[in-house]
Amino acid sequence: MKAETIDNNGCPQRDSAEHEGYAEVRRSFRSIWKERDSAEPELLEKILDRGNLNRAFKRVRKKKGAPGVDGMTVDEAGAYFRENKDELIRRIKRGKYTPDPVRRVEIPKPDGGMRKLGIPTVKDRVFQQAITQKLTPIYEPLFSDGSYGYRPGRKAKDAIRKVKEYAEAGYRYAVLLDLSKYFDTLNHEMLLNILRRNIHDERVIQWIKRYLKSGVMVEGVVHETEEGAPQGGNLSPLLANIYLNEFDKEFEKRGVAFVRYADDIVLLAKSERAAQRLLESSTNFLEKKLKLTVNREKSRVVSVFSIRNFKYLGFALGRNASGVFIRVHPKSWKKMKSKLKYLSSRRSVQSLKPALERIKEYMRGWLNYLKSGVMVEGVVHETEEGAPQGGNLSPLLANIYLNEFDKEFEKRGVAFVRYADDIVLLAKSERAAQRLLESSTNFLEKKLKLTVNREKSRVVSVFSIRNFKYLGFALGRNASGVFIRVHPKSWKKMKSKLKYLSSRRSVQSLKPALERIKEYMRGWLNYYGIADMKRNIEELNGWLYHRIRACIWKQWKRPRTKMRNLMKLGIPKYYAHMAANSRRGNWFTSATSTVNRALSKERLIHNGFYDLSIAYQSKHVNY
Repeated sequence: MKAETIDNNGCPQRDSAEHEGYAEVRRSFRSIWKERDSAEPELLEKILDRGNLNRAFKRVRKKKGAPGVDGMTVDEAGAYFRENKDELIRRIKRGKYTPDPVRRVEIPKPDGGMRKLGIPTVKDRVFQQAITQKLTPIYEPLFSDGSYGYRPGRKAKDAIRKVKEYAEAGYRYAVLLDLSKYFDTLNHEMLLNILRRNIHDERVIQWIKRYLKSGVMVEGVVHETEEGAPQGGNLSPLLANIYLNEFDKEFEKRGVAFVRYADDIVLLAKSERAAQRLLESSTNFLEKKLKLTVNREKSRVVSVFSIRNFKYLGFALGRNASGVFIRVHPKSWKKMKSKLKYLSSRRSVQSLKPALERIKEYMRGWLNYLKSGVMVEGVVHETEEGAPQGGNLSPLLANIYLNEFDKEFEKRGVAFVRYADDIVLLAKSERAAQRLLESSTNFLEKKLKLTVNREKSRVVSVFSIRNFKYLGFALGRNASGVFIRVHPKSWKKMKSKLKYLSSRRSVQSLKPALERIKEYMRGWLNYYGIADMKRNIEELNGWLYHRIRACIWKQWKRPRTKMRNLMKLGIPKYYAHMAANSRRGNWFTSATSTVNRALSKERLIHNGFYDLSIAYQSKHVNY
């Protein structure tokens, strides 16, 4: 362990030529540059290609992240690279570039203990990303199909789906292998020898070696690293996969069913005895061949359907009459609920909008992780067909799909109207309509593989108020011709909602209640304003005025209060006294001329009443 010298600005400085801990590495690096004939120099040049470095920088900038030991942020790195990029590339090509040590950061693990992260400097993150971008195409074809972590196009949900497939095939027992401090215990010598099999440019090997040996800074002191690849570096996930690919290939060769996501390994067997043998053989291979440490307390054989014992990447498996299904593990669910409880607590919700944005951000990320299907009561069900209603893309996909129907019947010369999945085909005779019903049903079911509800699909007259309802509307006809009306069911639904909004329970405070009624009815009239309903709207408007007056009259309670308020509103004392002391009910009294004059339309409109007749006339005149 060696302490680093600190310059006047308090930043660790490392002299690339004189630094004692790097003298041996530098000598080997220089000798490699003299033996260029034995190398394949194009790989280093590809890594340092301008386009590759620009892509790497954009990737690092997009991920942001904390600064390393030099304190340089991602935002400051752009200017630094513009000034120093050429010099940095020259130093790398001459073998004189030495990476900075990583900054040690510790974060708590979910099951207790601390996870050690190593944060490289921004410039080293860019170079590591550039190396990763060129090594990934070399190693991707070599990786096993059972490996899912840190690989392009593969996610955690794919790994748990594979476990589900094995469970469906009869693999009921799982060997859960837990590697102790995997990233911190990678054997450098073994890793570099594995890399040499496929990377024939020794300069790249030595550059990677320098990253592995760059050291860790803890409280201003640099500690040498003899093993491990720091979690937090852009190159570490790829190196970790390359190292454990030895395990994958060995057990693939043995015909073992397994799934690996980074260092989370599951081996599957059809019997408990076979699973016990796998646990023993895999532990021996990892410890003796790969020089890793297996946590024997946590590594065990369990049933894949044991909700208490089997947890993989936050998921569990269940089974019922329909077969095997994926569910969220109770611990993952509990952790999410605990986080949500904190985000929605009084302490967190000081300001509503920022608090809701934080909840949205957290839950969107959580659901994105679990978006392998549909979650019902904590159980994730896979979706083999359909597009979920509620997604931004679903309406467009639905229209694209049913456009096949539109084009076909347009080609046949059929008069039709379609709004999403609500379809109306029109004909001049009942017989023609029956033929259309039969042909359209055949096309939808046989050609488009959809299911037509034969009970609800029928032929009706467009003027039948009882049978014809389309998007909440109906048609009527009179001496003036055909007109649009609101269907009775839509009208009944609206009046029921209005009755609730204008009830005594809802009208505790007048202005907020009137605002809610206004908001609802404005939306309703915006949709139904095209319909002819002048007389109905006027009757509804009068009924609504009456209900609001009755609520206000009820709120005044005592005769003395009623009399005082009526007189304030301009009613003579005699008439105010008569109305206030009336023995009739609130509904009757609120309809008297005295109360109508006190609570006139103009006065109620001034206080926020949404006059439906005026609103309807302004909407209807626009159509």
